[in-house]
Amino acid sequence: GNRLEPEAIAAFEFETDLSTEVIGMIESDENKDIAQSPDRYIKDKDDTEAIEDKCPAGKNYVKLWLTNEIPDDYKWQCVQYFVVNPKLKKLYFVGYNPLIAVHPIHIIEVTRETFEEEIGSALEAQHKILQEVNNKLLDLIEI
Repeated sequence: GNRLEPEAIAAFEFETDLSTEVIGMIESDENKDIAQSPDRYIKDKDDTEAIEDKCPAGKNYVKLWLTNEIPDDYKWQCVQYFVVNPKLKKLYFVGYNPLIAVHPIHIIEVTRETFEEEIGSALEAQHKILQEVNNKLLDLIEI
């Protein structure tokens, strides 16, 4: 979980020789109601590379490592990076488990092209939901 995140980031920086930084919440330039809280961005990459890190338990970590695929539970979280930041070109999905001594860190690099279809459908769905919420709010105000 979260308690291993600093360790995971340190392992990623050591493994890749890249420096990272915490950004905090970011909002879409297109719509301020569409936002995301990224784990980290790569320093000096002009917001074009980011990191999503997870520290799954034993069998889930090994599955991540062996399949080299982002688990379905995290797919839309990763897509959201690209929805919110149109400048983002690459996302490093970092799996970390120090108990798997032979391979404690596993990094999957995905690009905007990886999720091209999902980005469009996620953006469309979020616009639709936000419109529905705004309509409900207007209804409540008029009552």
